[in-house]
Amino acid sequence: MAHFSSGVDTWQRLSESSSAAWFGYDHPVSHAVDWILKATSEMIETGKSGVLSAMPDVLERISARAGGEFKLESPGFKDRSGVLHLGFGQALLLAEAFAAAEPTAVLLDIDEQERQWEIEARYSHNSGIVRLYHEYRAGWALVRQWAGWNQALAERADEIERLSRVIRDFELILRREGLDALATSLKKSAKIG
Repeated sequence: MAHFSSGVDTWQRLSESSSAAWFGYDHPVSHAVDWILKATSEMIETGKSGVLSAMPDVLERISARAGGEFKLESPGFKDRSGVLHLGFGQALLLAEAFAAAEPTAVLLDIDEQERQWEIEARYSHNSGIVRLYHEYRAGWALVRQWAGWNQALAERADEIERLSRVIRDFELILRREGLDALATSLKKSAKIG
């Protein structure tokens, strides 16, 4: 792992570099990155200017779980306490990779968050809660996209279509064999048209 010197200049370069890639606290991409990193159950955070901060072993574990190898890139640096500070671009790449590698953990967290916020928005008379719920929906959608949720839905739809064809073919075979009652029963229980 590379080591970069610390200091005010280094922090300033990192902050400026990170700010260029960071969309701000209230942006869906920032929310998505933060939620995914939280789902790792590791001590990791993004703070001012989207700078990601964590101990090296934490980043190495998350990176390994995400199927990659952690590499510290300039202007990232390790401070005197041993904490690594990385730009938002690296945080984004790490979050996307982790979501793709461990979609179940990430989606479980997101689904629970969304349920809680939906209940709060539905039954609260606070317009701010409703606004936040709608603001967070975009971030939840990004997390689902990075976790392959859209692809999983498409694959599920393809599998349902394939199984429906198999059932329809089997129904036709049953009818050809004079087993109309069994074919009708199959069609009803499978609920296909």
